[in-house]
Amino acid sequence: ESYAIEDGKVIDCGYDAEKGTFIKIDYPKIKLSIVYCNLSSFTYLPKNEVKKEDKIGKIGMSGNIWDYGSNVIITLHEDFLGENEMPKIQGGFVNVK
Repeated sequence: ESYAIEDGKVIDCGYDAEKGTFIKIDYPKIKLSIVYCNLSSFTYLPKNEVKKEDKIGKIGMSGNIWDYGSNVIITLHEDFLGENEMPKIQGGFVNVK
C-alpha cells in the first residue's frame, strides 16, 4: 500500500504505458509534487484533498518494469520551487504491507 507523505491535493491520476497506473499529488507544505507509479489502483481522483498517511493506492506491477515484481516508483517534481530554491527533505517513506 502507498500512503500520502503530507497533506496535499491530487492533480492527476490514470494509466500511462511507461508509468503504469499512477497518481500525482501536490504537497504545498513541502513544496513538491510526487508521482507514485506502477500502482495496481489508486483511491483518490483529481481535485481530491489527501491528508498525511491517507492510503492513496495499492502497490502493483502496472508499468514497464515486469522484471522487478510489485513495487512503487516515486518521482519528485519541484513544481512549487523558485529558480534558486532547493527542497529540504528530512525524511520520507513508502509503506509496504
